[in-house]
Amino acid sequence: MLAQAGSDKHCNIRRYSGRKLDETPQHCCRGEHAPFEQNRRPGADRAPGVVNDVVRKALVRFPPDCALVAIFAVGQLKGDRRAVLPEPDQKILFVGKEPAPARLAGHLQLAREEWMQRRLEDDPYVYLYLDGFVVPVRRDGRVVRTPLLIVVGVRATGERVLLAMRFATAESTAGWRCVLEDLVQRGLAAPQLCIIDGSGGLRAALTAVWPTTAIQRCTVHKLRNLQAHAPHHSYAAVKADFHAIIHATARAEAERAYARMHRRWTSRCAAVAESLAEAGHDLLTFYAFPPDQWKALRSTNLIERIHGELRRRIKTQATWSTEHGMLNLLHGLFAAGIIRLRRIDGFTSIASTRPTRKAA
Repeated sequence: MLAQAGSDKHCNIRRYSGRKLDETPQHCCRGEHAPFEQNRRPGADRAPGVVNDVVRKALVRFPPDCALVAIFAVGQLKGDRRAVLPEPDQKILFVGKEPAPARLAGHLQLAREEWMQRRLEDDPYVYLYLDGFVVPVRRDGRVVRTPLLIVVGVRATGERVLLAMRFATAESTAGWRCVLEDLVQRGLAAPQLCIIDGSGGLRAALTAVWPTTAIQRCTVHKLRNLQAHAPHHSYAAVKADFHAIIHATARAEAERAYARMHRRWTSRCAAVAESLAEAGHDLLTFYAFPPDQWKALRSTNLIERIHGELRRRIKTQATWSTEHGMLNLLHGLFAAGIIRLRRIDGFTSIASTRPTRKAA
């Protein structure tokens, strides 16, 4: 690990075991890189030489095999001028700002670029989750809230795997089509089902690339949209009618509940009925699959969780310096096992049939 970080002669190193730093560092820090205990947070009530709370919690939480991610997170995210490098013997190295963090960030970027070019034809994916979220990134000298497009695939064994992540100017047809065409070039075959949010650009891109693949609209996103069109005192009624659609025992029952809700809200609040009709029968596609998978196939909550995990780690910064840094961090969280995706519910009954898209 030290070979990746750089030779000892290039780094300011201090060893930590338990709670105390050794008294004699191998090299003294100079200038703004003063000894660690002189850079503790003002007012912190701790004895000299005790590691600060942020670092200590990170060491407890992350196993040794997360070293690169820990260095990147502490050195880049927290604004700390030291990095944390666990060793197999549980001793910790505090590595100065030059040049270890930059070298380790370079290793993360090389690993991420190799991962983004890996071939996909050897592992057939039956389902895809596609969604995007915005993150603040500096682009061309300005901070821009930039969409980050995410694709997660489900293998025939039920395992969920991150397949792609890419920044785009907007969640447009062109942006999503670049992501999908890249997956096709890497060998990804058309999946049985794609679970998407309400992006019209994403749906258009899917229609162009995989015209026969079934599409499921995220029911969580649609419920939010319906309630956004309703007056506040009608939220509970809208939610109850919508749950009657997505929690039915069969598709026929769901279609009757859909027609009933559309008819009822046409007279009560036309905007709600129009929003429901916009999604159409894409809300009901999951009923063509085994019932024990319905919960997993009717929403993109999985990607919402990825967004939440990433947001927890970048909330201390108002913006991110580069797009590559953001992608390196997200890839590192997955590669180190800090973010883990479990199998979908009902993976033992993944259907071998291939449902086709049903017109609304």
